[in-house]
Amino acid sequence: MADAKPRKCSNSSIDEAIVELGACGQLHLPTGRTCVREARHRNGCEFVPRDHAPERVAALTASVPLSQQGRVPRY
Repeated sequence: MADAKPRKCSNSSIDEAIVELGACGQLHLPTGRTCVREARHRNGCEFVPRDHAPERVAALTASVPLSQQGRVPRY
């Protein structure tokens, strides 16, 4: 077990694979759905079934202008 890759996140309500794609990744624990909105978004989450999340994130990222991609809103 010493060779196991350490987890980046210890929060079980976050889908790390979706977070690495640039999305929120918050899990709705009762349903297992994943939020596909941008990381650190305002307002409510947009939950989709986990098996549809990667393509939804890709579609949402493609619809965001390049000048806005990767920007984190300041609160």
